[in-house]
Amino acid sequence: GGGKPGRSGEIKLWRVSDMSLLKMIEGHKDNVLALAFSPDGKQLVSASYDKSLIVWDVDSGAAVHTLTNHVDAVYAVAWSPDGKRIASGAGDRTVKVWQASDAKLLVTISDSLDAVLTLVFSPDGATLAGAGADKIVRLWDMGGDAPLEQSGSTAGKLKASTFAHEGAILHVLFSPDGATLYSTAEDKRIKAWDAAALTEKVTFEQQSDWVTALALNPEGNLLAAGRYDATSTIYATDSGKALSG
Repeated sequence: GGGKPGRSGEIKLWRVSDMSLLKMIEGHKDNVLALAFSPDGKQLVSASYDKSLIVWDVDSGAAVHTLTNHVDAVYAVAWSPDGKRIASGAGDRTVKVWQASDAKLLVTISDSLDAVLTLVFSPDGATLAGAGADKIVRLWDMGGDAPLEQSGSTAGKLKASTFAHEGAILHVLFSPDGATLYSTAEDKRIKAWDAAALTEKVTFEQQSDWVTALALNPEGNLLAAGRYDATSTIYATDSGKALSG
């Protein structure tokens, strides 16, 4: 996602096998800052500097829903594993959870002290992790199978938090089994946390620049880190040892 600041946003879909351009989708009024596919791959949600999110049909490129309630740029978006909820984080310091089927706003969470830059659901969908400019990682209860409502007794409630980095946190990522949460930040560090207690498990080597991309293999034993200086490294998750790069 990208676009012309203050003018338009664009999304490009590429065929992975040969990196040929399949489709370009336009609709936002400013830069597109984050994207997330639905679990079945049939829809795509985009977050924009224009303060909105748009759910798109991947095949046709048509807009299905427009989500508007944030009052600042939307920096983060995540789709729940069951496909029923979309979470968004913004410069207005809020996290909002939406019903994916009809774009209904379910809950607004206002624990953050600064812009929310990254969100991720746990593999079972029961927890939402978020972080951003206030350098704190937070875990919120998503209520399991219970309806998620603003007045709910547990849904959207803060489960745990920790001051995690010395700079704005750029990414959080759950391991496939949900037991570990990884974070990266402007302090050029990668950290691994116990996802239940938010205690630090592994600190990786100091990075040469901001880590702007993180990915795990399906087994969860290898972590790939891509940096702003166009370098990358693959790490063993159990030891934090660099294996390549």
